[in-house]
Amino acid sequence: MNPVKRIMVIEDDQSMQWVLEKALAKEGYQVHTASSGEDGLKRAVEGNFNLVILDILLPDLDGLEVLQRLKKSKPDIPVLIITAQNVMTHTIEAMRHGAFDYLAKPF
Repeated sequence: MNPVKRIMVIEDDQSMQWVLEKALAKEGYQVHTASSGEDGLKRAVEGNFNLVILDILLPDLDGLEVLQRLKKSKPDIPVLIITAQNVMTHTIEAMRHGAFDYLAKPF
């Protein structure tokens, strides 16, 4: 039997968080959510996740800052960046700091 894959979603938009949680859970993933960068970072570092889905624009910490801190603690964890602002500089920065991939909302 395959172990359940765990995903941490760090997204402040409640409707987007809900959609991601429901869609991923339907595919068999165990989904945990956080609405702020600080909370999401703490939970991602302390937890055992297979993937982190991270929004760039968060109410407290910038997503790129969360990415940098997370990669210092857990360099091997894949991080998928999502954002409503499809800005090339964000894409370049995210990839430079170890993001696995980058998606622009809506997707």
